[in-house]
Amino acid sequence: MDHKCRGCGAALSDVMVDLGPQPLANSYVIPQNAHRGELFIPLTVYVCALCKLVQLHHEVPPSDIFSEYAYQSSWSDSWVEHARRYVDLATERLGLNEGSKVVEIASNDGYLLQWFVRKGIPVLGIEPAANIAAIAEERGIPSRVEFFERAVGRQVREESGPADLMVANNVLAHVHELHDFVGGFTELLAPNGRATIEFPHLLKLMEQVEFDTIYHEHFSYLSLLALEPVFAAEGLSVVDVDELSTHGGTLRVWLAHTGSAPESPNVERIRQAEAAAGLGDLATYTQFGATVAAHKREILRHLIDLVESGKRVAAYGARRILLGASFHAPSNSAERERAEDLLLRSDDSGAVGAAARAHGVRYLVVTPALLAGKGLELEQIEARRHLRRVHLTGRPGAEFVAIYEITS
Repeated sequence: MDHKCRGCGAALSDVMVDLGPQPLANSYVIPQNAHRGELFIPLTVYVCALCKLVQLHHEVPPSDIFSEYAYQSSWSDSWVEHARRYVDLATERLGLNEGSKVVEIASNDGYLLQWFVRKGIPVLGIEPAANIAAIAEERGIPSRVEFFERAVGRQVREESGPADLMVANNVLAHVHELHDFVGGFTELLAPNGRATIEFPHLLKLMEQVEFDTIYHEHFSYLSLLALEPVFAAEGLSVVDVDELSTHGGTLRVWLAHTGSAPESPNVERIRQAEAAAGLGDLATYTQFGATVAAHKREILRHLIDLVESGKRVAAYGARRILLGASFHAPSNSAERERAEDLLLRSDDSGAVGAAARAHGVRYLVVTPALLAGKGLELEQIEARRHLRRVHLTGRPGAEFVAIYEITS
């Protein structure tokens, strides 16, 4: 089967990096299914020789990933703060007020739109995951459960008018049909409106060898070089660019209808930076796979040396306090809060054990921010009979991360 570039339609044949078969990220195995095998899907990244769009070869239908989603943006305090700062910036820069309209694509649990609501600015979230959109609705964020595309943009405009600001943070890489998605912005955006799209910058991924950010949810890995022709084909132009530190290095592009706004010097600066890094040269991409393979060998040698010298190696991944490879997050925010409170506050070992087993949780990860948010002290956590501290980084009274095993 021939695979075509989702940017320009050219045939794909050049491999940037092949990470082999991998399971889907964020598709956690619940305890009841622990005995079953996981589905592994090839994770091969191609680069289009014509337009230099980097993209996956084997794709997973978006409905298999996003219709019921495990991640809530509000779980990250730093990301919520990032959203608050953006809202302040956009409101002042664009002069938004009670008569404006803001639409966010992939609005998740309302982490960003809540800040516009507090300013009295009308909003609409468009979110494909019904379980996540329900949480936003609970918070008073009007949400529409749909995958965004050209037809949806047209329909929303017909029903409620154009948007003065459209926002899409860390969603463009998840989009299969790039032109249909971007075309939705053209349909919905007001004639003098602005859209901002944030995405991890391919240049930073390559410079910092961030191959751990390659996974099946990210259909594309994006540069300004590859995206400008897509935007132009849909009647949009990049009029400004911000460089951000989030996600290992991010670009925030400001879009407007072509011809409706002047271009900031920042745009040409990013174009030149990408050109200087060789993003216009196919060899730059194909050499990246060799760099990744060298890193893999180096890591393997290090791990083998550690084991052969008698060392123990531990690894973990966490999101707030509910930690476990098989954790199945409650879809309802109130239910999640109850689970967290039970595990943190209760002295009833039986109830704690039942909750831990129900959600596949083995460990709690405790930080100062978590304790402050719950109104707890570390001494209270230490006093719980069903918790045994197994790790402490930093020191209490300052910055620290403490990990507790649930022994019930």
